[in-house]
Amino acid sequence: MGWQTFKLGRPGYEYSFDVNPEAMAIEDGPIAVLQRNLAGDLKKSIIKTSVPIIKLNSNYLMMAQRNQFASLAGIADTFLSFITRDDWQIIAEKNTPLNLTQVKLQNNSATKLSAALVAAGFSSIITVTSAAQIPNVTAGPVFGGGGFGEGGFSGPDFFTGGSYDDLTRTVTLGTTLPSLNPVYLTYTYTGWLVNMEKLSHAIRGGWIDRFTYDFVLTGA
Repeated sequence: MGWQTFKLGRPGYEYSFDVNPEAMAIEDGPIAVLQRNLAGDLKKSIIKTSVPIIKLNSNYLMMAQRNQFASLAGIADTFLSFITRDDWQIIAEKNTPLNLTQVKLQNNSATKLSAALVAAGFSSIITVTSAAQIPNVTAGPVFGGGGFGEGGFSGPDFFTGGSYDDLTRTVTLGTTLPSLNPVYLTYTYTGWLVNMEKLSHAIRGGWIDRFTYDFVLTGA
């Protein structure tokens, strides 16, 4: 498990390319609206929980891949699929159950890519690994604390035997919840649905077809 050959392109029809993972920088965070109420207290509303900004640069790009990247930068009818690893993980994402057997994952760039792939007839990139509920655990979500889902929970796992529907982001649990208290879901994914903001490249090596390049991908 770990780094894979990088893939970028239309969901399900990506181009593969090799680059040192050290050439990639990721800024990941939520889109939030901050406002103050009449009492002066700062309030935060989360519009989307995870929108990565990914920057890639390298000093070795051949003409064929330069042409591929330039073509991808010109795609206007869809966002792009960017796949890098097989073990990115969201740990203990807090969600309010829809009912005693179903919970909905939060909307983010990873779940959007998975939905786009499934809608096009390809496999999901989301693997739900566990579902916990407080107060049905003996410890809170302490990172690195062990327990199922690597989130530090030591209570029952309500997901075992369950399933995930990408198009609705709905998790159907394997075990009925005892209450409608928040559920903490842990899942893995492989990439994000992104927009290529720009492709900057420069010719290197004189008459030899080699380029340096920089491009920026923003989570959809």
